Amino acid sequence: MLLSDRHLSETELTNKEFVLTVHNITSSGQYSVQCTQGRVNGDKYTDIVKVNVIVQQQKPVLRVPTLKEGEPANITCISKGGRPTSRLSIMIDERNMSGSSETISVNDTPTDTNTIQMTLNGNAKRDWNSKSVICTQQTDLFTDNVSDRKIINCKYPPSTLFMENPRPPLELQEVYFLTFRCNISDFNDNCSLNWNWDKSEQDSRTEQTNGLSTFVLNATKEDNEHTLICSVHCSSFQVNLSDSYTIRVPFLVNQRKESITEPVSCSPLPWVAAAVVFFILIALIVMNVAVLRKKKSTSPSIERITEKTPEIQPISVQTEVAAEYRNTTPEIQTYEEIEMEIHTYEAYKSSGETEHPYGH
Repeated sequence: MLLSDRHLSETELTNKEFVLTVHNITSSGQYSVQCTQGRVNGDKYTDIVKVNVIVQQQKPVLRVPTLKEGEPANITCISKGGRPTSRLSIMIDERNMSGSSETISVNDTPTDTNTIQMTLNGNAKRDWNSKSVICTQQTDLFTDNVSDRKIINCKYPPSTLFMENPRPPLELQEVYFLTFRCNISDFNDNCSLNWNWDKSEQDSRTEQTNGLSTFVLNATKEDNEHTLICSVHCSSFQVNLSDSYTIRVPFLVNQRKESITEPVSCSPLPWVAAAVVFFILIALIVMNVAVLRKKKSTSPSIERITEKTPEIQPISVQTEVAAEYRNTTPEIQTYEEIEMEIHTYEAYKSSGETEHPYGH
């Protein structure tokens, strides 16, 4: 390139100093400058000086995909066409994330410009959701440049699941209406609650809103020891959250058949009837005992009379005593009848009765 090409101009300063000006430069311009004395066929030249045109890189472009908690964020910032290379930074709510990022610089040989890309590879966190992110570009020759601001959408699943068990029944029934509630919270992914019953058939109904599911089971004694499970399913995550409940409802057992019988009413009438029968039996027993005691007090016991009676006299003496009352007593044919007559007479005398036991 010569001055005659009109791409260059020369200005002479004092002390034989000259200023060379290059006109109509482009971003791809690269020049080598060498000075001489200007004589034709001169042989004195300065060292060659290479001149590169400084080019500002394009505005950085920020790419923010939908993030998933626990997975690499893959937020990228790209700046193209600069000379020299600039420095990039990814900022989340004014927090510099360069420490968790990786930077790659690629040189374009035909234009001698650079493309730089920064990628945030750290695992996404749920607290990034709804926060703003920007990419800044810095050089020593140009003012800072900033990308468009974007809002992070980070999906995350529920961290807890709570299952509310039904209240225990207060009385025996044929069918128990058991209400279960399952609840999840603190999530923004597309999640639903599922009920699993380890029985082939079930009599139930289910209602579900955002994060809450209600399950009503019509349970009978045949459902005892069967298990109901509540679990969560999310479209973007494999979630291992569940809770279970084992059905146990009260019922009656027939001891004679050793098998489960149908539930009966809890009415108190059978117990009242049983109590009345019991008290009637007690009253009858008391009355019988009283009658027996009265009879025992009005007629002396033969055993007590026997204790007071001296040794039985010979038959001849007893016969004489009996003869004394031959005219007033019935005819006695045997020894036992004679002995009974003696005892009866003595009892008559000791009792102070005025009338003979046989009416005389």
